[in-house]
Amino acid sequence: MNTPTGITHRAIETLRAAINGDGAFLSDVPAAAIDAVVALAGPDAGTPLLSVKVRHLGGALARPAPGGGAQPKIDAGYLIFAAGFTPTPGLPGAVRAHAHTLKDALGGWHAGYDYYNFQETPAPAGAVLPAASDHRRQPIKARYDPGQAIISAHPVWSARSGHAHDHAAQDPEGERS
Repeated sequence: MNTPTGITHRAIETLRAAINGDGAFLSDVPAAAIDAVVALAGPDAGTPLLSVKVRHLGGALARPAPGGGAQPKIDAGYLIFAAGFTPTPGLPGAVRAHAHTLKDALGGWHAGYDYYNFQETPAPAGAVLPAASDHRRQPIKARYDPGQAIISAHPVWSARSGHAHDHAAQDPEGERS
């Protein structure tokens, strides 16, 4: 089936699968953090990363939104996201490894949790939500998804599901076991 632009859905899925990366919330980005980014992803780094972005957050994202759900605000000053093009079988692992090395190098400035949309590798819900948000999420998940029909790269098991809370066993590709 073709899209209005003539690109097949299979081509879109192939392209989507040909990009890997990862991201993290940062509490601060001092000069030492910038130096770490340049050393690992700058022009002389020899990295397979195609793009590394540091975005300033704050403003409306930092203020609680009325009715904002389980995570009504973001308590992080910055977001970093690193990605690379992975059209051949050997590249996804290399890109993921470089993205993780970059995240690890910035660990001293990590905000303490990440955000679902910028966490590209499987992680428990506690890694992508602050504790208060995870606490608000649990009864919602238990009420509206007691059978665990909604599955993602970030398991959000309810306390009543019979699974160990937020510690579902997964393989490296994110499949539930």
